[in-house]
Amino acid sequence: MASRTQWLRVNRARILLGLLILLALFARGNYLGELKTNPFYGYPIIDAAEYLGWGTAIAHGDFPWTRVHIHGPLYPHLLAVLFKMGGSPDWIYPLQFALGILVILLVFYLGKRSEGRVPGIFAAGMLVFYARELFFEGLVFATTLATFLTLAFVLLGVVFSFGDQKRRARVWALTGIALGLSAITRPTILIAVPFVLGFFLWRFDRRQALAVAAWFVLGAALVIGPVTLRNIAIGDPVLVQGNGGMNFYLGNRAGADGLASVRPGVQWNDLERIGNEAGMIRAADRDRFYYARAWSEIAAHPGEAIARALKRVLYFWSGAEVDTSQSFPYFRNNSETLRLLFLPVGWITAIGLIGWLRYGFGRHRPLTFAGVVLLAYTFSALLFPFASRYRMPMVPIMALFAAAELYGIGKRWRKPDGLVRMGVVLVSLVVLNLPATAPQRDLVRVELHLGKKYYDAKRYASSELYYKEALAKYGEDPDLLNNFGLLREAMGNADEAEQWYRRAAAAGPTHAKALANLAGMHMRRGDIEGTLRELGRALALEPRNPDFRNNHGALLLQMGRTNEAIATLERGRAVDPAHADLLINLSRAYEAAGRYEDAKEAMAISASVEPRPAAFHMLGRLEERTGDPAAALQSYDRALAGGAYPPALRSRGILLVRAGRSPEGIRDLRAYVAGNPDDTQAALFLRQAEGSP
Repeated sequence: MASRTQWLRVNRARILLGLLILLALFARGNYLGELKTNPFYGYPIIDAAEYLGWGTAIAHGDFPWTRVHIHGPLYPHLLAVLFKMGGSPDWIYPLQFALGILVILLVFYLGKRSEGRVPGIFAAGMLVFYARELFFEGLVFATTLATFLTLAFVLLGVVFSFGDQKRRARVWALTGIALGLSAITRPTILIAVPFVLGFFLWRFDRRQALAVAAWFVLGAALVIGPVTLRNIAIGDPVLVQGNGGMNFYLGNRAGADGLASVRPGVQWNDLERIGNEAGMIRAADRDRFYYARAWSEIAAHPGEAIARALKRVLYFWSGAEVDTSQSFPYFRNNSETLRLLFLPVGWITAIGLIGWLRYGFGRHRPLTFAGVVLLAYTFSALLFPFASRYRMPMVPIMALFAAAELYGIGKRWRKPDGLVRMGVVLVSLVVLNLPATAPQRDLVRVELHLGKKYYDAKRYASSELYYKEALAKYGEDPDLLNNFGLLREAMGNADEAEQWYRRAAAAGPTHAKALANLAGMHMRRGDIEGTLRELGRALALEPRNPDFRNNHGALLLQMGRTNEAIATLERGRAVDPAHADLLINLSRAYEAAGRYEDAKEAMAISASVEPRPAAFHMLGRLEERTGDPAAALQSYDRALAGGAYPPALRSRGILLVRAGRSPEGIRDLRAYVAGNPDDTQAALFLRQAEGSP
């Protein structure tokens, strides 16, 4: 009878887990269909656009990287692998849904191994019904990958620290590798390293602790080391990614609210400008600069800084939800699936906090390793601004502790201590879900992004509708006003466009793009001095903007100010070495200065970045000028490889005639002159080649 009861218990857990997985699979299948009707499907914004841009560049040969990025490299390299396999960005969603299912299974296994099958089922169920878990899986973000890798790291730590004590220390290298993979996805996990090393000293005897720590660090270094070495090789000694100092300053500057509350656009640019004006170019230098500036402001206002840090910890453990790069409310309103997944994060965090305090710090408790990692993340909340996606890797671990606490209450709810525990949980639920402790903040200007989407698609009427909605909602927002100007310009109303640009510049005097667009309006009227003035103002605000540098250099070149053009274009190239249009203008400037070899090099790079017929044609001309007709002929052939390109046809014909290959040259010139009868020079050369008077 006992064996039958045991069999029922085991199989009941398996049946429940199977039902949860089926429900999770159904939700993901249904949500994928809903995603395809969402206007943001296939239209990445902010971080998603940056990830896709880097992944695409890697797939097209930008490997290894030539500049430090603001994101960890693992996720964009995963995207690049998908693209090299012939996939598209659509492939990432099923992959992330699969990772989401694995997260649920890992949480169940971790709960079962540490506290039993029932807590494992509880924890898995919480993730199934937490809508933001699915929401992040449906975005081109590194959040799901970081969550999976962090949970794998925690699982290995739990297994190795409370398994067979005779297990060799070298198995901890696997835990270090898992941490390293998580770190090169999102480096926040690195804050756990000193906490984990302290855990080793506390959990093991001194000799074993040192051996375990050595293998753990070695495993992490094997993964993180190549990333760091590559950054050093390109002259920017950053551990993984840039912008750590900026994020620290963002959350700790005087007047900050503790949240990741600065929107991309003019607000973010204003913060970046502080480093630009201090001459900070490299990511490593910018990190040091912003860390130092933040600490100086903390020292100037210590009381405010302490209150802000404590508030962030409160948000971390509360029902707070803050969206920064995509709007969960918008996605939920467009998804029946997200609306049906009802569990608020505040239930997980509030109960998880009590469970963490009860089960997370016992020397012989299985979940202690998980508790130590969660402690490290809580400490990180003291330092860095809060947002939902930053907390997401810890939600599965919070769910584990919440499940353990609920299971403990369930076993003792009739006893006095069980009633006390219920009361504590209820108080935690109430306090940590109050509006004051659990702000709901959506920083994503959905209407602005949708207006831009339809503007890019040349659906100007739809774009205008969304921009008007945004104007009613956000008022005189300089980013919005500038976009309105772009829309009016695209619709052919230059005068009204200029009015919008001026409104944008008035609403945001540091809005460099509005000033650059005003420069374009002056250029349209032939007002060269006005164009230079506005471009100069834009460059003063964003001296590292390669587009501004390109436009400024092209204008100076047009005015015959060749040396000045070279100077500004070279500064733009230093920021973006692969800016194809800027390289073309720089090549033209070098040519005007008689620096033909430099001109040829710049044009060759431009043609390799964007293999356009015009670039190959100009490269061929430079190769002719420097005495390399064979290379020039190859460049003209490449210019014509994609179809007719008359300038290259003309140049190739003339070169072939001069090289003694008259029949081929005459054929090209005849084809060219037939399509361009007004080119009298080419017609004269053709007649001479044919032997006509």
